Amino acid sequence: MNNIQETVDRFTKKHQLSTEIHNWLIDLTSEVGELCKEYNKATDYGQKNFKANKDFEMELGDVFFSLLLISNLIDIDVEETLNKTILKLKGRMRLKGNLGSGK
Repeated sequence: MNNIQETVDRFTKKHQLSTEIHNWLIDLTSEVGELCKEYNKATDYGQKNFKANKDFEMELGDVFFSLLLISNLIDIDVEETLNKTILKLKGRMRLKGNLGSGK
């Protein structure tokens, strides 16, 4: 577990937050929705150029928190997983010229 995951783990334990993964998957979905809402507000639903603001940043932080907490619950090292994903995406770019899975 890396430093950022340890920080989330300590916070979770200190505040006795739920360890049920389904609760956090639902929370993650909600937080992604709130992130999209802040994007839409900041761009007037795509009519203006995007510039991140404090509200967007805070919602992105909520998404990160939920993702890290979920990763901790299932013993996934996020740095290792991200590195594997980057290798996978590099392969797709090399073979297909885009990031799509084609499934």
